[in-house]
Amino acid sequence: MLTGDWILAASLIASGLTLVGGLLMYLPRAQNPRFRAANLLIAAVAMVSVSLFQLIPSSFELGFNLGQVALGLGIGFAVVASIELVAKAFKSSQVRPEASSALIVAFALILHNLPEGAATVSAAQVDANSALFTSAAIGLHNIPEGLTIAAVALAANFSQARIWLLITISALAEAAGTVLIWINRDLLALERQTGFVLLVVAGLMIAISSIELIPKALKHLRVTQR
Repeated sequence: MLTGDWILAASLIASGLTLVGGLLMYLPRAQNPRFRAANLLIAAVAMVSVSLFQLIPSSFELGFNLGQVALGLGIGFAVVASIELVAKAFKSSQVRPEASSALIVAFALILHNLPEGAATVSAAQVDANSALFTSAAIGLHNIPEGLTIAAVALAANFSQARIWLLITISALAEAAGTVLIWINRDLLALERQTGFVLLVVAGLMIAISSIELIPKALKHLRVTQR
């Protein structure tokens, strides 16, 4: 079993790769509408894939039935849909739709990263190799997450400071999850509660992809065709 220092170090390295993903927005083609559209589509595919192939299957492994899975996904989807309705009701608001989309995406990924940090600690309860393998897999997964936040924030014309603030918060959320679970390892017993939260996050990400990311990617593509 890994000591607390090694678990924290492994998680910090993994979460730091979120920042590496954010650096990709400085590629020369980052301002090109086609490049932005491609990033948004990649982000949508990544978020849907994580939901369909990681979060939802994990919930079935925890013993959730189809109705409970549908409930969790429905809550997440309803949250995004509700925000969309509120945004449309206040079109005169100074908050632009693109800015709202960027904040929603960042919020969903931050929620997703909290339990990811806990995953490294959970794996450490088995052995050191499991913990290191888990942190490495999460770290590789964090690169497109950082790019996702950067892409939607860039599309919303956020300042560099705001973009990096969102990326940094997302990275720190994962480290915070590690610290929280390490200090309170009894929380590992709350596996089903954590699993349901992840179902809600999956619903958030599926909704964000279908309501926000894909339509905006298509909008950028239409601009290039004019």
